[in-house]
Amino acid sequence: MKTMRKKRTAGILLSGFLIAGITLGNPYVYAKEQEIEETSVQEQQPEAQETNEEAETKAAEDKSTALQRPLKRELGQTMLNGVTPMVSGTFGSFQVDASSSDMWVDAGSDVLEITQPGTIKITGDGTGSSSNFTNGSIKITAVGTVNITIDGVWLSGSDKGMDISSACTVNLTLMNDNFFRGMNGGVRVSSESSLTIDGTGSLGAKGMAGGTGIGGNTREANGPITINSGTITSTGMRAAGIGSGSQSTDGGNITINGGNINASANRGGAGIGGSPGGNVKNITINGGTIEASGDTGAGIGSGLGIASARTMVENITINGGNVSAYGNESAAIGGGNYGDVKNITINGGNIVADGLAGTIIGGGSNALVENIEITGGSIKTSSRNDNDIADIGDGLNPVEPIKGLYISGGLFHLLKELTIPVYNNPTDKVPVYGTAFPSTNGTKKFKVDGHDYKIEEITDPTGYSFFMTGEDHLVMTRDTNSDRNTPYSAIWNPDTQRFTFSAAAEAGDFVVVGGVSGTNYQFDESQGFLEILTSGDYRIYSVVDETSDAIFISNSNLAADVNLTIVDLNINGYLSGITLRNKLTKLTLIGENTIIAQGTISAAFTVEEKAKLEIMGDGSLTCSAAGEAGIGGAKGNMNGEITIQSGTITASGVTGAGIGGSRGPSGRITINGGTVHAISESGAGIGGASGKMGGGITINGGNVIAESTSGAGIGAGEGTYAKNVVVNGGTVTAISSTGDGIGSGANDPAPLNNTIEIGYASVLAKGVNPISGKQVITTEGRSGAMYEIKNHNGAAPIKVDDVEYTMDGNHPNGDTSYYLYMEATVPHTITVGTDSFEIAWYDGIFKLKPPQVDSAQVVETTTSSISVTATPQPKYGDVEYCMTGTGWVFTKDTTFENLKAGEKYSIMVRYAGNDEYGTSEEVFLNTETKPAIYTISIPTEMTADGTSQNIAVDTAEDFALGYQGKVNVKVTGGINSDGLMPLTRTSGTEKPTITSQLNVLNTPFKNLSANVATFQTKNDPAVPISFAKPTGNIPAGSYRGTAVFTISYTQ
Repeated sequence: MKTMRKKRTAGILLSGFLIAGITLGNPYVYAKEQEIEETSVQEQQPEAQETNEEAETKAAEDKSTALQRPLKRELGQTMLNGVTPMVSGTFGSFQVDASSSDMWVDAGSDVLEITQPGTIKITGDGTGSSSNFTNGSIKITAVGTVNITIDGVWLSGSDKGMDISSACTVNLTLMNDNFFRGMNGGVRVSSESSLTIDGTGSLGAKGMAGGTGIGGNTREANGPITINSGTITSTGMRAAGIGSGSQSTDGGNITINGGNINASANRGGAGIGGSPGGNVKNITINGGTIEASGDTGAGIGSGLGIASARTMVENITINGGNVSAYGNESAAIGGGNYGDVKNITINGGNIVADGLAGTIIGGGSNALVENIEITGGSIKTSSRNDNDIADIGDGLNPVEPIKGLYISGGLFHLLKELTIPVYNNPTDKVPVYGTAFPSTNGTKKFKVDGHDYKIEEITDPTGYSFFMTGEDHLVMTRDTNSDRNTPYSAIWNPDTQRFTFSAAAEAGDFVVVGGVSGTNYQFDESQGFLEILTSGDYRIYSVVDETSDAIFISNSNLAADVNLTIVDLNINGYLSGITLRNKLTKLTLIGENTIIAQGTISAAFTVEEKAKLEIMGDGSLTCSAAGEAGIGGAKGNMNGEITIQSGTITASGVTGAGIGGSRGPSGRITINGGTVHAISESGAGIGGASGKMGGGITINGGNVIAESTSGAGIGAGEGTYAKNVVVNGGTVTAISSTGDGIGSGANDPAPLNNTIEIGYASVLAKGVNPISGKQVITTEGRSGAMYEIKNHNGAAPIKVDDVEYTMDGNHPNGDTSYYLYMEATVPHTITVGTDSFEIAWYDGIFKLKPPQVDSAQVVETTTSSISVTATPQPKYGDVEYCMTGTGWVFTKDTTFENLKAGEKYSIMVRYAGNDEYGTSEEVFLNTETKPAIYTISIPTEMTADGTSQNIAVDTAEDFALGYQGKVNVKVTGGINSDGLMPLTRTSGTEKPTITSQLNVLNTPFKNLSANVATFQTKNDPAVPISFAKPTGNIPAGSYRGTAVFTISYTQ
């Protein structure tokens, strides 16, 4: 809005003047900051109340069997970690060495209280024994980790011998003989604490009138208990020997990794596990020698319950160790009387279990067991009950039948046959059948069809049985004094549902299942190789851990394919371990198979040019050649067609490829799945031998790693190029030290000859050139480029423009990125799981497409400047601002200056991008500067030959101009070209005219095209004007004239 303002000055009437002022009021745009209130969520935890029952005061005679041996007392200065001296003190007759003086206190009432974390050693005076206890106890109230060493400490407490009552991690080391007993427990491990026992000494623990030997208090779950070593004797009274307290609703965990443990309980407690009315979560035995017994509680398992409140152990797992367990009215391993078990799993160990009234392994009486699974171990039962329950399964009077009994390994010495159906595993649920084996004395290994039954050495001469599915099997055993397996054929009779055994024929160091020796296969003793003569199905085992015997499939007259399964073969010879010369061999891998060629003239696994190999199965195959290919062709010819469907394949060559040519180029190689690691020195990891072209390589899936020193990771050997390398799927890592990741080997004179196509896969290529050739071609035949998705867990599917990429796991060395190739230069939408984002092409690479700046705004405008701002988002890069003609300005808060007043401007705002994000699309801010505002004072009346008056800036008013703006005052009327103003007489009838000279700055003003005055700042000096006295013959009278002054603005 323009406002005209006039300002008048007093004076003799001479002329009238025009006063002009211009103002413009624009609204300001204010940036409003929104404060975000943070809400703090405070978790409230209910106070834990512990109810202590009054301990029984009945005196109990101690029947401990602590070893009697002279105790040694350490003298002199004790060192912490071998460096820091300990602070020594005494507690009664005990010497106490602690890492700090305030770590423990004498709490009175014969209680040594450990109040602070640290390291402490308590040493007895050497007189402690089963008949000489010291009245007192150790109580731990520290929060943190306490490392305790006890040496000859025999304590008898009025409540506990040792009480870990706080949230403390206690590492207890045993030296010599020690014993803790108390009326209400030996060693308390509260639910919020944990105890780990190590050392070469011994520890006795006993609850005298009631309580666990080692474990929780009444109505308290034990905290985690771990025993790694030491000799432990722990006795519970009305509670577990080792485990939860009585009536504890929540269960704790018990883990035994080693040591010699004797745990017993009476009146309802388990030897290891639950107390009467108390639960345990997990019992895990990995090693050690364990003896555990209970009466109405299990030897290992749950304690005594009642019909309306049965006790529970969730999981019992035995992976190893020598375990002896006894139950009376309960299972030896499993449930107590009215005690449930969810799962019993035995994977190994030497187990002897005995019972009087209940089942041996399984459910307790009047209770239930859900699942029992046995995959290994040597299990011997000595049931002395005369009821109809089996040694493994439900207990007496089960609440409901067992849900599943699964056996896929182990050897069994059972006095009673199983009475419920048995299956191989919870997934397949194929019935298995028990069969006696003639002699197991000294047996240390036992396999069925290559599956390890994971037994411990058997010393009993007879009476063991095992379980197999109802079909023919090959059973191999190995005795302690032999380095060779003894193979047996187990023939299944479906009518009688029985197995019969006979010695299996051996072919050199192999056993062949399938075909007839001499007709379908033969073994050449002089050459040391097994030859397959006809098509058919063959399964080959080895009776030794390592053999130099080889396998040939060379008959050119094979009518059809050979289906070959190899089971745990380890062939280590001078030439190829397996050679294929004709037809297709479908190779299934079971277990771990290794082939080594020590000579430098052949591949470890030879696939000659006319042969085909297809590898599948869940096992592994490792092929290593000292000179040529790990898996590949013969001599200078290309390899025959190799297809990998599944399995774990590791192949290494030297001048030959890991997989491919031995001394020649690569033939067709296709990888559809599995885990493949191929390595070479001068050949390609996968492809041609040294100096030979690689080609015909297609990867559709699997996790593939291909490495070479001077050949390509995938492609050609050193000195040449590759053709027709296609990657359509999988997770592929191709690395070369001096060659290309995919493409040429080192020193290739024509790398542009490579033709590489990469589709829906993750491809990480590293080398002199990651991928060499004219360009990478996508599956659609377009020029391709790579985009890296970082920090991907490998679980969620990835799609690019709705096309799913088929990755298989992550790249090696903890790399969680995926490297996706797609059409270059065009934008794409990538979907990871349910999340989508866009990428675009920026300066020759793909980057994430950032959002537009949504917080840009004009902060202030003046007549000569515009200030803008935007909230920074560092993840997208700096904020950039641009105005036409100014260039990009890299600041987060920019003012554009030297602008014209009253003009419209457009400012672009964007994120600059960074290594991860490209530049964003611009946001346009349209605004304008404020109009110039000024007030100029011009005299309205003046007198000729009078005092001069000023044309000036009115400093009392606003004055603001644009960049280089000027306010100009000109005479535009009433003055002639000589600077004279005509004056006309106003009186009388005659109107004569005279003239008066206009003076500016006291100088006659005669150039009407010039400015009378010019102002650029508010403080510019005023310009005086005046009119001179008229000259000549002047008739008497009054004269008046008018001059017009015009104000204008220029910039």
